[in-house]
Amino acid sequence: MCMTTDLKRIEKSLLDALRVQLSNLVIGDRSPVTGTDAHHGASIILQLKSVNAYDEVVDETEGPAILTEGNVNEGLQLLNTGSKEDQLVALYTPFFQAILDEVNELNKSELKLVNSECFTWLGVFSSVSKNDLKPDLFIASHENVLYKAAYANAPSCECDRVFGKFEKWKCRDSLNSIWDAKTTLNDEGMGKVFRYVQIAGQECKDYRGNAVPMRGVAFDAEKMMLVTGLDNKIYHATVLRMAAAGSRQHLIDFLRNGHDDWAVAVRASCAALGVSLGEINVDLPSESQILLGAGGYGRAYRLQKGSALKISLDRSMGKEYELMCIAYTQCPNFVVQPLQYHEEIGEDGQTLFSAYTMRNCGLAVARPVKRDMLAYLAEALVSLHKSDLVHGDARLENIVMVGSLFKWIDFYGSHSTSEGTSTARRIDVFTLVESVFGADVNITSIIDDINSYVEECSVEALVSLMEKCL
Repeated sequence: MCMTTDLKRIEKSLLDALRVQLSNLVIGDRSPVTGTDAHHGASIILQLKSVNAYDEVVDETEGPAILTEGNVNEGLQLLNTGSKEDQLVALYTPFFQAILDEVNELNKSELKLVNSECFTWLGVFSSVSKNDLKPDLFIASHENVLYKAAYANAPSCECDRVFGKFEKWKCRDSLNSIWDAKTTLNDEGMGKVFRYVQIAGQECKDYRGNAVPMRGVAFDAEKMMLVTGLDNKIYHATVLRMAAAGSRQHLIDFLRNGHDDWAVAVRASCAALGVSLGEINVDLPSESQILLGAGGYGRAYRLQKGSALKISLDRSMGKEYELMCIAYTQCPNFVVQPLQYHEEIGEDGQTLFSAYTMRNCGLAVARPVKRDMLAYLAEALVSLHKSDLVHGDARLENIVMVGSLFKWIDFYGSHSTSEGTSTARRIDVFTLVESVFGADVNITSIIDDINSYVEECSVEALVSLMEKCL
């Protein structure tokens, strides 16, 4: 599978057009978490209408609809008898899923329609990790879902449903859309979805640093609103009748505009390396998710048989892979074994993405680190330093537990100490200490201990240093 024009498509078309448009428009409340939903909805709709960015679609003369009139009447009857929105979600999910299946066929994607109405994951502010909002549904690629068992007393549905939440907030550039059901699609209902889109979109950037469009869908028994925003602004909304001719194509086109370069790279890498993403078991936390972690330069995914895949976009990881191979050769007990490497080159000769597999995905190191674990942690770093290697980013996020051993991953900043001085070892030590004990560590109080460690390069010296930080 080759990615040539696909990875460039959004930036060259949709994103460029949006930036030109938004350079002249200021639509949407700059503080999307203040005021009532009704006021927020009414205010944004008024602004959208003032710049002809709010469309109410007149029924088309041809083309399939999202729902039949009979489906809509069933939904209206359901709500009129006092049923809640979760019942409407269950009733309409099979029809939405059928449309998503068509989108996946057209885009060759693996998007999932996920029920998250009982699982909080959407943050009040995009810059903090606290998540206390729970949209009814969202759409994202399979590997970005943290799968959950169906919640207690979930309404029955005529198709198999997926339950869970979006796994990594920092990866929300991979969100296709956020959905919410309403008893009535009024100012209040629209205002809630406007907030969802603004909150998720605020400071949401792709791997090149470009703002990523965020999409939202609100629906009641009869109508659907399709919302698009950029950063914390709403710039367009379309309202249509779901039983109207042609409405199905509107929704398909809307969903197809969402493009996830990471998902494309994952599938291409798996095909090139002959590996498959891990199986899902919602009853085991370690097997309920595919996305293991995300950093500034790449993302890691769980593969079958306990192995892992790391991917980076627009960047070669050839040097990183080579250094990890060297580190594993010299310190096999303290470095995860790298396996295969693949790099995809574009028509312009530039790297589109690179990927490599590892023998073990391991488990994240539990925080806080217990005192009796410090010696094992120290041994892992000392083993590198005694082999004339430095890690370059010796944080806990770059260590995994494989059995009872701490093992290093992510050698992006690694190099041989022959290329520098003992300063690199000092940086490794301070980075690890700060990661274990927090940013409030008084570096002045342990600087002599760090210097002593660099001279001795012993487990005892490093443990002694860390114990002073307890």
